[in-house]
Formats: sequence, structure tokens, C-alpha cells
Amino acid sequence: MRFRAILFCLSMCLDLCGLFASAQRIAVESITDDQLDQLIDRVKKLPVSELDPALPRVAFDEWLQEQAGEGANISWTLHYADEPVDDADTYLPPSIAGDANTKDGRAIEVLIAVGAERKIGNVRPFVHGVAEGRPEGLIVGGGNKHPFWFSLQRLRDLPLALCMEEDASVLEVDE
Repeated sequence: MRFRAILFCLSMCLDLCGLFASAQRIAVESITDDQLDQLIDRVKKLPVSELDPALPRVAFDEWLQEQAGEGANISWTLHYADEPVDDADTYLPPSIAGDANTKDGRAIEVLIAVGAERKIGNVRPFVHGVAEGRPEGLIVGGGNKHPFWFSLQRLRDLPLALCMEEDASVLEVDE
């Protein structure tokens, strides 16, 4: 049993090394649909313990599905910034986003960075952002509801955030 676990870990490491070595020079704008599908599949298979050592050694997509709950649909997309976020020409890292909605209406978004400086594959994957949105939402002029988002510090904080009672108040904001 222990030998199988070691082989599994070695296999996952080799898969990830191959992904990020082969994608090392891919500009975000020139990624093909096939390359994106492969990138998303590999991020989904990434052991969640490699993203946060306090979490178990299970595939990231399985862990996220467990947090979102049975029947929750998770969408996987590539997020990247078209423009710098500051005057120093700093770009947010290209990330694979796992977005889910729970049965009670909460939203989950986890961003796994897969690159830097508008290139994919030139960094080891890391958690770029974790957020949980509350169903009561933020009311914007005209009655349109948008999730009231709570940013979390670590991936391991998500299960606790999902267990907390809904206590955020609804806000009225002028447009």
C-alpha cells in the first residue's frame, strides 16, 4: 500500500513537471483550446496538499467538490489580466479558476496561479485567491444582487467559512 502511494506521488510530480516545463513559454493570449483543457485537467488532478500542506493528499477537484457539496456544479476557466494592475506594469498571475455554487446559494472561487508575467507554466502552481460569496448578496441600485464576497487567507480556511452562519447584512449602494 505504501509503495502504491509513493508511486502515485511520483507520477503526479512527473505529470506536473511535464506540464509546466512544456508550457513554459506559452503566452496567455496564444494558448490553444487543447492546451487549456490539458492545463485545467492537470490543475484539477493536483494534490490539494501541494497547495496547502495542512490539507489531505487528494486531487484538488475532488476536494473542491467535497467543499461545495453533492450536486454542486464547478466550472473551470482561465483568468488573466489584459492590463497591468499598477503603474509598475505588474500583472495578476494567469490562474485557473474553480467556481462553484453550493446548495444554500453560496459561491466559492479558488484561483490557482499557473504562470507569471502573462506567461503560462513558468511557475509552480500556487493559491492566488480563495473567496466565499454569501447568498444574501450586495444589493446595487436597481435591485441587482451580487455576492457579498469574503476573501480567505488560506485554502484550509474554506471549510470553516462554509460552516459559519450567514450573518453578513445586505447593503444598499447607489450606482
